[in-house]
Amino acid sequence: MSNRRSYVGIARQLIQGIGLVRSRYWLSSNGVRLDAGPFVVALEYATGRKAMIFGKPEPAIFETVLCTMGLRAESVAMIGDDPISDAAAAAAVGMRTVLVCTGKYRQGSPDPSESASDDHCKADVVVHSVVVLIPSG
Repeated sequence: MSNRRSYVGIARQLIQGIGLVRSRYWLSSNGVRLDAGPFVVALEYATGRKAMIFGKPEPAIFETVLCTMGLRAESVAMIGDDPISDAAAAAAVGMRTVLVCTGKYRQGSPDPSESASDDHCKADVVVHSVVVLIPSG
């Protein structure tokens, strides 16, 4: 029992503001892998404390970039392949969203241009490649 208490104590100290992302998974060359999000949530549960996240999908990361660059959210588009960490997170601060159907987003995934749920954002634009976003000429 004393080992368990010491592990929980260590976890409580670590969870006081540490967390880079809350994403559920990422795609490696070997397939789907758990991202940091599930581990952050497990530590939050074990310690009874809420982690401060310093990356996507937290609105603060987008707000910081907008403020630093002196831009208004409605004049900026987030281009990404993750309906949750990219599109939904950017939409939460008022940015336009472009979902690219590569990387995390795969054929057969819910189409965020047609439906929205707690986990998915209704993307403003859905493209199959970033190439279509590059002006020709």
